[in-house]
Amino acid sequence: MKAIGRESETQFLQGLLESEKSEFLAVYRRWRVGKTFLVDSIFFSMYTFRHSAASNDSKNSASKMMEIQLAAFQDSLRLYGDDGQGDIENWIQAFARLRSLIQKNNNSTGKIVIFLDELPWMDTPGSDFMTAFSLFWNNYCFPRGDILLIACGSSMSYMSKKILLGQGSMFHRVSKELNLSPFTLKQTEEFLLHKGIHYSRYEIVCTYMIFGGIPYYLDYLMKGQTLAQNVDRLFFAQGATLANEFTALMSQSFANSSSAEKIIVALNDKRKGLERAELCETSNVKDGGDFSETLNALIASGFVMRYVPFGMSQRHPHYKLFDPFCLFFLRFVKGNTSLDHFFFQQHIESPSLNAWRGLTYELVCMHHVNEIKAALGLTVIRTETSLLPLSDVNDGKKAQIDLIINRADNVATICEVKFSGASFEVSKKYYEELIERSALIATKLKKKQSMQHVLITTFGLKTNNYSSFFDASLCFDDLFR
Repeated sequence: MKAIGRESETQFLQGLLESEKSEFLAVYRRWRVGKTFLVDSIFFSMYTFRHSAASNDSKNSASKMMEIQLAAFQDSLRLYGDDGQGDIENWIQAFARLRSLIQKNNNSTGKIVIFLDELPWMDTPGSDFMTAFSLFWNNYCFPRGDILLIACGSSMSYMSKKILLGQGSMFHRVSKELNLSPFTLKQTEEFLLHKGIHYSRYEIVCTYMIFGGIPYYLDYLMKGQTLAQNVDRLFFAQGATLANEFTALMSQSFANSSSAEKIIVALNDKRKGLERAELCETSNVKDGGDFSETLNALIASGFVMRYVPFGMSQRHPHYKLFDPFCLFFLRFVKGNTSLDHFFFQQHIESPSLNAWRGLTYELVCMHHVNEIKAALGLTVIRTETSLLPLSDVNDGKKAQIDLIINRADNVATICEVKFSGASFEVSKKYYEELIERSALIATKLKKKQSMQHVLITTFGLKTNNYSSFFDASLCFDDLFR
């Protein structure tokens, strides 16, 4: 099997086999992004040991969950040739048996590959898992110099706190990290072509607006069905595959899934996001350490974006829903009691879907800032990305900017994002609004800064008497770089 669209990640992982020391690799990001598939696509035939933890059921007691995890680990050991006697009763014994298995099967001169998938689930309360795991790495794997230990997890709060920023005996033990991002539009196109699905680039952008470049969801798309037919089948038909996906996504990704869900729901209706105090109030989640941990995990997983509005102090960060799948699900699927199994096909040109497309195209552009910079020739210049919520700029007048690229060469690239079914035409009224807003924004620039105005649309800019306002125009093809 081959991981389509993951060429650079594949090269990175294969390079670890050439390392002259033991490597501890942490692979992380949100659930469904394809972490396990990627690792298996490269190392499946090389494993000395591979184990995928059992999903924990919160209804079970801590001791019962530990019993289930140890039994599952022992079953994996036997699959790879463990012939130890008796049941494993704790994690010290479990890793002792793993050491014996490695020594028994160590017949090669290359790397010994150990893969522990969904490692956070293995660490049940009171199990002392991390003590045994750290001893296994520190006292056995690291001194050998020939082991590649791969730990994979979707719980960002756990992976960050216990593995990446591990304390005590696990402090700075991870030698390599792979934060696996969702597909870009270009990778999505490549993945769909591999499946024999020949959507136009306009349809691929619309696909991205719904599925957000998540390979697991894209793999459900069927050749021979239109995008609208696929969406109805996956979300709105009776027994739809992804009808309950949002709840599953939260429960599998976050230790405090209830708070994570409340935060995402609170941000759903706020186009430009909320400040922390506003987010606590709107989500009804009490401020404090648990809130910070959940919010940071949402950011690290790519569900939420943290940004400082243009021209504002670093002390006033905003938080914005950044995941297209969640945005679509919460807008049209969650709580939908309609019996309309063909919702998407029958409402495809409705005002609600058109408004959603306009909002989500902005999100797609934010996911492709690197491609936008490349199209504008800004790959070398140091930049910072931001946006300006609808806010007072000068004398009670308001302005809003979809995307700002603040550049080290003292230029602020002001991006207008417009989703349109045809070439975009600047009307006289819109031109006058742009002129007025440009003057307002100028008051927030530093004295030595200038502005560059860029339009990012779907099918490009139609030339007329007012189109010269924009210094550059990009279309969705530029996002496929």
